[in-house]
Amino acid sequence: MEVNGSAGCGLRPEHLLKSIQIAEGWEFSQVEDQPERSSEWLPVSSFPTTVHADLAYRGLIPDPNVAKNEEHVQWVGEQSWAYRTKFESPSLSPTQKAVLAFDGLDTHATISLNGKQRLKTNNMFTPERLDITKHLNKTTGNELEIVFESSYFVGKKIVESDPDHKYGCWN
Repeated sequence: MEVNGSAGCGLRPEHLLKSIQIAEGWEFSQVEDQPERSSEWLPVSSFPTTVHADLAYRGLIPDPNVAKNEEHVQWVGEQSWAYRTKFESPSLSPTQKAVLAFDGLDTHATISLNGKQRLKTNNMFTPERLDITKHLNKTTGNELEIVFESSYFVGKKIVESDPDHKYGCWN
């Protein structure tokens, strides 16, 4: 998260950009088709992370980078996955803003803060900035959730919606 000042031409220390890492307390879960997830939430192995790394760390899949293990874990990319964490609101002066900075969400991601959808992305190479200043819960803390939709199935839907188009490799 970035906290930055927005007003005035003279820069005082409280107006300078300050980054706060939200790197602790992340957990992940497979997203089921039903609105209520039946999968268990598990702590991530490290952060930043990937689903494959987290599953391999927990011994739930073989390391996809070894031998031909990738063939045995194709199902991972055919699922949607969610990551979530909780964090406290930063102290802000009246001129400061809290901005979430995402520099590589791969690829079709929906970001929710405190249960409300705030952003949808569809390109890992487009950095995203999300001003959450007015959406922070200053008394009870905040929950950030990122749901990664299966790019495989998103691509299949796009192909099905335009059968006359000749797609090369879309996934």
